[in-house]
Amino acid sequence: MASAISAKSSAGADALVDPYLAAMQAALADADATLSTDLGGERTITTVRLWRDQALVDWEPDPSVGDCLFRPALVRRLVDLHAAVHVVKDGVVVEAPGQVVASLSPEHSELVQRMGGARRVHMTVTLSFADGLYEGGTQAFEVVERGRRLPFMQLTARIKARAASPRTSPART
Repeated sequence: MASAISAKSSAGADALVDPYLAAMQAALADADATLSTDLGGERTITTVRLWRDQALVDWEPDPSVGDCLFRPALVRRLVDLHAAVHVVKDGVVVEAPGQVVASLSPEHSELVQRMGGARRVHMTVTLSFADGLYEGGTQAFEVVERGRRLPFMQLTARIKARAASPRTSPART
């Protein structure tokens, strides 16, 4: 995978991120994850089971846990909304201003409003890969105040693929 490449156009960004999103999707099909949430100096750790495009917490689907780190479709939407995309050594960095973040979903729009509005929000998603495999990453929300970005919340995910088991593996052909 490439290094230190940025894309200005959506078509260019699509070509850059497609292999990474495919690797992300593959990893999220059957894996275990640890999610750290840092908010206002408080840190919580959550164990997440990733199974068939769902994030499960205590074996219950949680549609919001992990946000972009567990949802390639949200990363794709960021790219489609013209967020800045940078392919760096071992990963992808996607940066989005508040207006783009608010456009992701009604939940994101509400978060942006709670943070003070679109002009005051910046989000950075860093997806990490090793040997073409998705390992997790960070998603940071910052409040922009007087031209400076101040940390608001950060999610950090570490993903470990599960070994194939006879009960969940496809049949041999």
